[in-house]
Amino acid sequence: MSKNLEKTYNPKEIEAKLYEKWCEEKYFHAEVDRSKKPFTTVMPPPNITGKLHMGHALDNTLQDILIRYKNLKQIYGYKLENYWSNIASVESYYQTNMDFLKPEIRNYFFHQEPYIYSKVDDLAPAKYNTGAEVRNSLVASGCIINGTVENSVLFKQVFVGKNCVIKNSIILNDVYIGDNTHIENCIVESRDTICANTYLCGEDEVKIVRGHNERYIM
Repeated sequence: MSKNLEKTYNPKEIEAKLYEKWCEEKYFHAEVDRSKKPFTTVMPPPNITGKLHMGHALDNTLQDILIRYKNLKQIYGYKLENYWSNIASVESYYQTNMDFLKPEIRNYFFHQEPYIYSKVDDLAPAKYNTGAEVRNSLVASGCIINGTVENSVLFKQVFVGKNCVIKNSIILNDVYIGDNTHIENCIVESRDTICANTYLCGEDEVKIVRGHNERYIM
């Protein structure tokens, strides 16, 4: 007897039963064997633009296979005692970025020795023009700030116009924000243009913003 598949995936119908079984089988439990040589599985930092990157899914799948294969290959997983975040949804992606605004999280990742420096792009440092005001935010290279940025993460080459207010938001790469714009509790997609005099605010949940792709629309 054939059954029509739902148009959208409903995790509540499937994942609750799987999670319960995993807990019963103690799949999340790991015994530390001090006689064995430890190893580390690397979780990628938040670096997605909108949808989850396939590379993250593949990387996590391989880690899962290695750990589950431990009985044959004598590979063991160890519980991470420090900061860890499972980036599997828009909300978790948003929260992880917000976590990096906390001093204790930022210091753990960026002020630990030995220091590792990497050069990504040849971009000018962020520029703060007269009237710019930035509080508790991470601003990447190539950004030009003319307005107010508070508790936010700005990726590379973001332009913030005059009299703008950006609060509790993530602005991805190469976004142009026109003058007199208010953005709060939002994730703005890469390479978007937000028209001047625009008000965008996520109320009950994080708002995903997809603006016009044409440059300099006012």
